Amino acid sequence: MSERRIFRDVLSRLTLTREALVQMLADPRWFIVRRAAELLGEMGAEEAERPLAELLRHDDERVRRAVTRALSRIESAFTFDAVARQVNSLDAQLAAGQRDISSMERIFLDFAGDESPLSSFEAFVDWAGRYRSLGFTEVVVHWPIPDSPYDYDVALFERIATEGRQLLATL
Repeated sequence: MSERRIFRDVLSRLTLTREALVQMLADPRWFIVRRAAELLGEMGAEEAERPLAELLRHDDERVRRAVTRALSRIESAFTFDAVARQVNSLDAQLAAGQRDISSMERIFLDFAGDESPLSSFEAFVDWAGRYRSLGFTEVVVHWPIPDSPYDYDVALFERIATEGRQLLATL
């Protein structure tokens, strides 16, 4: 396990750390807000969902991207709704610019949380189907790597890559 992951895991267990990071979301400096959002997402800090969701309208695009990733990592019904609101906002911006919404591919690149979509074949199909309902055309998952955050069952991963893709195409 990397030193960074060990450090993050220890910090994530400290309530005061989470509270301090939530407070940092109000900092006027975009780079502080962005990093606090990233860390809260890595920690799966459900208590940060609402403050993070409010930042989906932040003036800085880098913050909005970090917040979207953080919310997707927390993975709850509230978070899914926040991602849905962000997708709807993008649709409105595309429409305002007279751009066809279907002209943009949507690729979901990140996930984490207590219930991994790679915990079972059914969990993946459910997870990918929910994001497909938002208009995502692809979901990207990392190849399994032992002793890392991507430590998945290779046989399950291969099944998802073949059967999961075929099943989702029929839905």
